[in-house]
Amino acid sequence: MKKMRKILSALLAMSMVFTLLAVSASAAGPDVHPVRVQALTQEETDAIFNTRGAAITSTTFLPRNNLQGTNGNACAPFKADTTSVSFVIKQAPGAVTYNVQLYMGPIGNGYRVAQYDKELPINNGAAFYDLIIGQSYYFMVSSNDVANGGCTATYTYQTF
Repeated sequence: MKKMRKILSALLAMSMVFTLLAVSASAAGPDVHPVRVQALTQEETDAIFNTRGAAITSTTFLPRNNLQGTNGNACAPFKADTTSVSFVIKQAPGAVTYNVQLYMGPIGNGYRVAQYDKELPINNGAAFYDLIIGQSYYFMVSSNDVANGGCTATYTYQTF
């Protein structure tokens, strides 16, 4: 009988440990940044975009950031076909720098998965590593120095 109690106690203790691990793993969503980000120089940006496959270029509204860093515009939704992506704003009239964040999930309803990369010079990109192939992502952009009304910016991104 004592042996049965010890076995039962051990099983209960193990199930509690697994429950705690499962809860902490599920709570890891929006506050965890599993994607690594690297700010790139203009030369590094050019090297990535000139030596890799086809890049996608489009325009988006680049709003002025607020003091909390929460203002931004979602753009460039994509489904990861590789584990890395690079992003750069090539033109933004009236802006000298921009901020970029990578989000996972449907555009406008995802959560940030990389550290906030701020005040990148226009024409300098950011590379994001450790994406999940098949997962949907998008970027959130803003600028600390664009005019209050914002501007239309031209961006390029490319998976690699």
